[in-house]
Amino acid sequence: MIYDFDDGTSLRYNDVRKFGTIELKKEKDLFSTPPLNQIGPEPMEMDPADFYAGLKKRKNKPIKEVLLDQNFISGIGNIYDCEILYRAKIDPRMNAGLLSKPQAETILKEAREVLKEAIEQGGSTIKSYHPKEGVTGRMQNSLQAYGRQGEPCSRCHAPLRKISLGGRGTVYCPICQHSTRPFVVGVSGPIASGKSSVTSYLKEKGYHILDADHLAHQSYQDPKIQETLRKEFGDEIFRSGRIDRKKLLSLVAENKEKRLLLNRLIHPYVFQKTQEAIDHGKYKKIVVDMPLLIGSPIENECDLIIAVIADQKTREKRLQSRGVDVEKSLALNRDFPLGALKKAAGIILDGSGDLANLRKQLDSCPFL
Repeated sequence: MIYDFDDGTSLRYNDVRKFGTIELKKEKDLFSTPPLNQIGPEPMEMDPADFYAGLKKRKNKPIKEVLLDQNFISGIGNIYDCEILYRAKIDPRMNAGLLSKPQAETILKEAREVLKEAIEQGGSTIKSYHPKEGVTGRMQNSLQAYGRQGEPCSRCHAPLRKISLGGRGTVYCPICQHSTRPFVVGVSGPIASGKSSVTSYLKEKGYHILDADHLAHQSYQDPKIQETLRKEFGDEIFRSGRIDRKKLLSLVAENKEKRLLLNRLIHPYVFQKTQEAIDHGKYKKIVVDMPLLIGSPIENECDLIIAVIADQKTREKRLQSRGVDVEKSLALNRDFPLGALKKAAGIILDGSGDLANLRKQLDSCPFL
């Protein structure tokens, strides 16, 4: 679209989605007419005091989402949002209203530096974004966060983590950008892969353990859940007024629809109790032992995900030693999202060996 106001003629443009046809009479009207009058100042023009005051007014939003709000501050997209917060060492999930004045000043300073550097290098050319046809930016070669999930942090060497905030992918360092939130480690893997050994060792290192299996077992005491289970599975799953867990799991192992039904019933309880413990603020370091962590609401709460993998024979031997039905136990785990777990994990451990081997692998991670 071409704007030419030198001769004083009017300009018409069309935004059919929101504003219809708008006529601008003079150049001075350009930024006093919707939607342009709703755009916030750019970082170079933003007064630090106004920036800090604006953050305080947005006390219920994560700082990442606030920086993407073009009505508050314009010119920052998802790529540079990640980079700014990484350089400022600010957790993207941190409540904007809780940031200190020095932290706000650091964010604005880094925003100016990042955008200045991006302009000098012609922007960023990535798979999902190209600045302009025939133009290739070079800024992507300098990015330290965006698109580097799973790679070691350039400062502390911890694996960079990717989560979703406000529907946008966000890459950050769980160590360098840590805030007042607890440091949450998610441990997941197929049945009998060695997860319990990993969580037990981390407990020795001062982590509080949140065991999803324990919470699931606890959920069976809830009267509403008991009522639904009785309706769906009958009285046969009850013994002496209590749910016979082995009988219930035996039934769902043979029926995928029943298994999915049980998951839909139990998982919300487990997720809620886990979230409450994380939000409580009592623990500084938490381990979430959760087989079906990937794709759950708790996945985004984890600063680090550890995948524990073991070969089939090892898992079968362990299940045999527990005195459980090996075939049914493996059937319960048939739909385990191993590929997705490996992709999300910052650390992948080989759980086929003994406890000493697992401890050795964990000891090689200085940030744990």
